[in-house]
Amino acid sequence: MQSETISGLDHLDRLPDELLLAIFARIRDVRTLVGLLSLCRRFRSLVPLSDSVSLSFPWPQPVVRPHKSRPSFSKNPLGFLLDRILRNPIRRLVSAKSRGGRANYYDEVGIVGDITERLRVFSEARDVRVILPCEGGLSEKDGTFLRWRASYGSQIRSCIILGASGVRSIEEELLQEKAASNGEEGPEEMLAPTSLSDSELKLRVVWIISCLIAASYRHYMMRKVIAACPGLRTMVVGDERRQGRVVMGEDEVSDTRREDNECVVQDDDENTLERSKAPELRMKLWHAPSLELPKCRRVLKGATLVVIYPAAGDASCITQDRHEDSILQRGIEDEDEEEDEVFVEAVKELRKRNKSYLMEMNSF
Repeated sequence: MQSETISGLDHLDRLPDELLLAIFARIRDVRTLVGLLSLCRRFRSLVPLSDSVSLSFPWPQPVVRPHKSRPSFSKNPLGFLLDRILRNPIRRLVSAKSRGGRANYYDEVGIVGDITERLRVFSEARDVRVILPCEGGLSEKDGTFLRWRASYGSQIRSCIILGASGVRSIEEELLQEKAASNGEEGPEEMLAPTSLSDSELKLRVVWIISCLIAASYRHYMMRKVIAACPGLRTMVVGDERRQGRVVMGEDEVSDTRREDNECVVQDDDENTLERSKAPELRMKLWHAPSLELPKCRRVLKGATLVVIYPAAGDASCITQDRHEDSILQRGIEDEDEEEDEVFVEAVKELRKRNKSYLMEMNSF
């Protein structure tokens, strides 16, 4: 029987279009897909029909402006952290206008323009994911562990934040405990009380503000992309460190388009803020001085879980509990391939804690 592997035979030609499109959907990366355009005529016609694409961007070069002296926060750690947050490079990126009146990176010459320009090649793109560079904000170099997931429509719908002051493997934790039992200097966290001190609570508030501001800047950018891309159905904006992610499903994108069409004239305050305004928010916080995660083989020190949602109306405690459970359940059932297993297990374990803290935050 003569072999079918004849020289010059392209086996890709034997694959149906549907299968190739399914392969392209798994590739997702725009740079890779664009590279496929030059391989053959068939790819040039099929690649633009990919309905799922992922885009990542380099960090832009900052605009050099005259230096202005700023007050020192060296004697005020909380003020120093807030200063870093408010001067987060993401804020400079997503501003619609610079102080000098120049176009901002996220607009005509920036990421929003880059996204819409690249999506013109992919006329059938419905599911778009954007990976931003992770620079500025709260760094994890000092041992801080921070993960957050936010869901938005025309405004914030929910946000889950998981933070910890440190992360160790279970093996490292056992060595620390053994050293402490032998009379050597042990970790201070072993003597930590079960409740949050004032300084710890202030630090958690800084985490919350940092995550909410980052989410509101990303949502501001997403609204611009949605307005410029009528075919888009779902959108996710994350970062290269996988610290935070803003998700907009099909219903949320439709809700955003509907409200933007109804509100042609934007509020002057929102233009000044250059981010999406947050409504009055309700929060519930769970805390554990030390949280062991058997499946991930990790121990979180000062582990804190916060669930956030709009405080619209006076709901009963039972209704609030159900709503919070629903938010957390959706968060851990996220099937995104980039989901953090530590995040999922920690959310499940902290939710079992009976003691929690209730907080509210005014719109900002």
